[in-house]
Amino acid sequence: MEQQKSKSEREFIADAVKQTFVGLAQANQNERKPAPLSKLVVGLECGGSDGFSGISANPALGYASDLLAALGGTTILSEFPELNAVEQNLIDRCETDEIAEKFAQLMRSYSRRAQEVGSGFDMNPSPGNIRDGLITDAMKSAGAAKKGGTSPVTDVLDYTEQVTRPGLALLCTPGNDVESTTAEVSSGANLVVFTTGLGTPTGNPISPVIKMATNTPLARRH
Repeated sequence: MEQQKSKSEREFIADAVKQTFVGLAQANQNERKPAPLSKLVVGLECGGSDGFSGISANPALGYASDLLAALGGTTILSEFPELNAVEQNLIDRCETDEIAEKFAQLMRSYSRRAQEVGSGFDMNPSPGNIRDGLITDAMKSAGAAKKGGTSPVTDVLDYTEQVTRPGLALLCTPGNDVESTTAEVSSGANLVVFTTGLGTPTGNPISPVIKMATNTPLARRH
């Protein structure tokens, strides 16, 4: 729909509402059916991290990621700025030299572009991260990478590039929650598990986003 081509704002909104209800009617015709784990694609996300993120929720999610990968499912680890300083570990886990080189090339390109606009991966920790103990990019990255467990890296994807192989995939996205979650779903994630220590409102209109608290006070509050 294009607002510039509509006769009036009222007609534009009415048409949008009508098309929405038509789409809902079509969606309601779908029926739930059993599906194998190979159909499950889980986005691994973190945001509003605290000092416990790399100790509790992220390793727990990484363990679940390993189980899913072993059973033929797919997981997506994104936020490349938050993988800065742990690149070698991930490169060593890549199944092929081509996959490892693609990851290294995307990291170098992203870092260079960030520096060109006056930023850099070293500026990744947010004020909230720093206040809660994640004072360097290396500390934040070491914890963030734990969401990917210890499985081999089966693929490396550029922003919104589609998942085609089971196992753990690395997806090049910004560290921002919204852009990263959106890219994971765009690449094929039909579920996102989002770890957080400070809390975050980020969700997605297409795929469910499950929040996992890293600490007891946050879990009790929500």
